[in-house]
Amino acid sequence: MKILIVDDNKINVMIVRRYLEKWGYNFQIAGNGKEALEMIQAEKFDIILMDLNMPVMDGLEATYEIRKLPGCEFKQLPIIGFTSSTEKILEEKMYDAGFTDILQKPFLPEDLHEKIGSKKG
Repeated sequence: MKILIVDDNKINVMIVRRYLEKWGYNFQIAGNGKEALEMIQAEKFDIILMDLNMPVMDGLEATYEIRKLPGCEFKQLPIIGFTSSTEKILEEKMYDAGFTDILQKPFLPEDLHEKIGSKKG
């Protein structure tokens, strides 16, 4: 399984990276949505872990653009959104943009592991 972490915050990336390494996942990192969009068109990823607030292109716009790409693999690609917001309207916007799941920050490692595991097959 190959995972793409999309986040501009080095601390957040370090935390997620530590757990993915511990669990034996293969992963790469993109610093913003535009970079992620370019990466997923160049190589196959099984899951995207996408932060919302990033420079250049935020997570909502990036997810929306991924879903518009030609090919069913981009329409079905699991995208788990990270947010610290508890606003229901933002959650609705995330699902409308094409996120398949949402994880509230700060999160428990078990919750991340469970969400990744539920997207495997």
